[in-house]
Amino acid sequence: MSSAGLERLPAAAKIDFGGKRMADATLLNLAGYVIPMIVGFATIPFLIRGLGVERFGILSLVWVLSGYFAVFDLGLGLAATKFVSAALGENKACDIPGIIRQGTMIQAGLGFIAAAVMAVVSPFLAEHAFQIPEAFVRDAKSAFIVIALTLPAGFVTGSLRGSLEASQRFGWVNAVKIPTNAGSYLIPLAGAHAGLTLTEIVALLLVLRTAAAAVFWRLLVKVYPSLRQRTAWNKNLFRKMLRFGGWVTLSDFAWPIFAYLDRMMIAALIGVQAVGYYTAPYEVVTRFGVITGSLWMTIFPAFSALEASRNLVLTQRIFDRSRKYVLLTVGTVMILAVAYGRFFMTAWLGEEYGRHCILVFQLLGIGFLAESLATIAFSFLQAIGRSDIPAKWHLLELILYLPAAWLLIKAYGIDGAAAAYLFRAVLNLVLMMSSAAKLRGLRIFAVPDRSLGRAAKALGLLTALVIAGQTLGFEDLASVAYTSPLAAAYAVVVWKAVLDRDEKSWLLTKAKLPWLKGKAAG
Repeated sequence: MSSAGLERLPAAAKIDFGGKRMADATLLNLAGYVIPMIVGFATIPFLIRGLGVERFGILSLVWVLSGYFAVFDLGLGLAATKFVSAALGENKACDIPGIIRQGTMIQAGLGFIAAAVMAVVSPFLAEHAFQIPEAFVRDAKSAFIVIALTLPAGFVTGSLRGSLEASQRFGWVNAVKIPTNAGSYLIPLAGAHAGLTLTEIVALLLVLRTAAAAVFWRLLVKVYPSLRQRTAWNKNLFRKMLRFGGWVTLSDFAWPIFAYLDRMMIAALIGVQAVGYYTAPYEVVTRFGVITGSLWMTIFPAFSALEASRNLVLTQRIFDRSRKYVLLTVGTVMILAVAYGRFFMTAWLGEEYGRHCILVFQLLGIGFLAESLATIAFSFLQAIGRSDIPAKWHLLELILYLPAAWLLIKAYGIDGAAAAYLFRAVLNLVLMMSSAAKLRGLRIFAVPDRSLGRAAKALGLLTALVIAGQTLGFEDLASVAYTSPLAAAYAVVVWKAVLDRDEKSWLLTKAKLPWLKGKAAG
């Protein structure tokens, strides 16, 4: 097969995720998450007024069902990223069009199957499963059937987008992803104000998602011109992709259980009022998952390519740099949340929430930091083709988490639920990191990157001082007054001792302060 046009692609030996490159890619991916979230936050009030509460509720169910059925892609979108990255790492660019075409064909087939299933169950969902007013059942039924037709395009998009991510084309990916995801809110808003029916609005979403798949295909053809040529079916590749994707799917099924089971237990053991007290801090803390999600999208293709080329030195460098970034972003935010938690919750939701939620907020914050660090090792294990290991660990965690959460919630209420979350997060961190160290000899503690150690020490010192302030009884404005100079001193230490020259230069460029770059370099 011809590999014309591929000479511009970087081989694994030339991939250099230095501070600037890695930060740029992560920032692009973060924009891909955050901008549609902002659009959704801004448009939903107008959507509710334009559609009415009932029709907006049906539209929400359309979004939920579309997302739920997407799980049935069997992890093949991630498999596309992994196998294309591995081909780049092995300098086998001529294999990439075959991987993309075959992955796309499998995804299209799965998408049509999922669409058929959803179309068949749509009448039952509209008439019996959901409590939909009689006047809106017909609208709901037709909307569910139309959104089912988007599943083939959605599944195919997963593989195409994953292939572009493997090729480090994050700018292109987010140039399509941002307007597509923002359009999921803007199109219904425009349709509501134009007087369209709910079915017509959902049909426009079908057009949007199909167009996104077509654009992703055109972009991939620009990168890999030989995609226009037919390729032979590779049974061995088919089996490898299904095996890898099957374990990914098992992990994907575990996450919703971890995400929602605690609240169901709280409702069963304490009551729905306690669910409200727990949900507010939980939602605030887990929203910072966009940071780790953005980083994950950046490092997974790199780990996959480097595994294929057996470049353990660069792998260790990216592994350490990723942990440093998590400590400096998520870690700093979570520790400050511990310090300012009561003040923030009281100012946001009132004195009663501040009194009930402070310990929950703090335990969830520390647990989320552990979860974020574990994500790096989780990404690495999947990238080296061992997607079975995280899936097996998640099953073990579920077995241990269920009784622990039940007992802790029964004994300590919502504080016990947060403690159970922290227990599972730390266990997940230990299991993932130890597996990464055992399988490829990655160094978890005695690492060559001294800046990672400095970041951990700086964050640890800030944590100790924050806890000291809590012990001394500082609350509300006193806590703010005590912690603010500590945070400023911490920022100076990070700038002076933790960030390298490239990272300082990148930050100054993003802050539009290029005149300071010479001083940073010095």
